Amino acid sequence: MSIIEISNLRKKYDTVTALEDLSLSVKQGEIYGLLGPNGSGKSTTMRCLLSLVKPTSGSIKLFDKELHKNRRAVLSKIGYLIEKPDFYGYLSAKRNLQLLAAYCDKTISELRIDEVLEQVGLKGREKDLVKTYSHGMKQRLGLAQVIMHQPDLVILDEPNTGLDPSGIIDLRVFIQQLKAEGKTIVLSSHILNEIELIADRMVIINKGKVVLEGSVEALLHQNDLNVRFEMIDSHAAMQVISESHWKSKLSNQEDQSLSFIITQAEIASLNQFFNQQGVLISGITHRRRLEELYMEITQKN
Repeated sequence: MSIIEISNLRKKYDTVTALEDLSLSVKQGEIYGLLGPNGSGKSTTMRCLLSLVKPTSGSIKLFDKELHKNRRAVLSKIGYLIEKPDFYGYLSAKRNLQLLAAYCDKTISELRIDEVLEQVGLKGREKDLVKTYSHGMKQRLGLAQVIMHQPDLVILDEPNTGLDPSGIIDLRVFIQQLKAEGKTIVLSSHILNEIELIADRMVIINKGKVVLEGSVEALLHQNDLNVRFEMIDSHAAMQVISESHWKSKLSNQEDQSLSFIITQAEIASLNQFFNQQGVLISGITHRRRLEELYMEITQKN
């Protein structure tokens, strides 16, 4: 089942076209990465999903319902964090959540507020004034308000901006926990490694158009790969490679490894070549990094 269905979406601001014939779908229970350079249309797409921006044309279905016809019912199932969260600095974290809970259609208990504060790592600091919070703690409080009403769909726009390495790891674990609970997550981030680690599928948007969409695993294993052969003696291996056609595909040499830009089908052939030449291989690793794919796609477009 698709939680999000966007069809031929177009958004124009005066003379600037932010989205042009954009179509994509997000399946139930998956983590979906939304990627693209600044000004590509990512934030506009998210704002259209949340009915904060009205599309010029096209359609949006959420939970199999037309957004413009079922706005109130649909949005009650969504939790979102767009840009940096904003709270009353002169109130405590818990009081901020209590005020937000009072505006929700759903009944949110004190117990639920305590649960989400603990889930995002703010237990023990919930009575402190928000103005005393660091950027990372405010981000955590923002995540607490996102999940407080137990939404089915979570939309996060650059949630790891400004976080330290520990905070980024905690956010990753938090998102994976949401998925384990059966929630669907749409995640925009400039930290491509995070998308690579946690997303099931992704889309790359450039100049308001979809230029690539699909499974992260499949996209990173298509076409040429960066394949690393680990061995006892790379110098001996280099000697046999220098006299073969594989030399043109060599990309890097280290003390105990050689790396090649080859297709997945060529991995077995190169491994067989090494065996025939008496070069012992202790390991083979291959993966196309998302960063490489992203740069290739966005520069081409």
